[in-house]
Amino acid sequence: MKVARIGTDRAGTTAVLTALMLPTMLGFVGLGIDAGGWYHAARIAQDAADSAALSAAYTTTPRAAAVQVQAVIAGYGIDDATLEVQMPPASGPFARDKTAVEVNIARSVQLYFATAFLSGPFEIHARAVARTHCATDSAADEAERAKIHRRAVAKTHDENGRNPVAAEIPCFAQLVE
Repeated sequence: MKVARIGTDRAGTTAVLTALMLPTMLGFVGLGIDAGGWYHAARIAQDAADSAALSAAYTTTPRAAAVQVQAVIAGYGIDDATLEVQMPPASGPFARDKTAVEVNIARSVQLYFATAFLSGPFEIHARAVARTHCATDSAADEAERAKIHRRAVAKTHDENGRNPVAAEIPCFAQLVE
């Protein structure tokens, strides 16, 4: 009589199904956490590359651009990345444009749960190209560009010698890639 009831007895079914499905559900939660961490790290790297490229576009030499990029990247708390600064960019539609600068960031991201499926470090890459546009056509010349840059960051004061006011800016930088 008890043997016949085994097929129709539903007591404990929920516990068995939960035990069978729990590893799968936890796996998906872990992958969601890793994907969120990857997306967050990629977004920070892209924001840092954009800011660094915009800032470096105002510099006049590749060395000054590299120093500027390192300072901006450090402000984002990225200290474990490989940085590459090209002035002018090495590839793309703005290659050989002396008013453009390219910033590439590569860094490894720690994955906590996906290591069960993936091996090795997971790398993210961010790239940004910014270009300086100036009021004069001769701004591509480095000496002229440096002079315009100094005027762009100069400060003036009102008639009372107080309240710094930004001077007229003949140049601006723009992200182009």
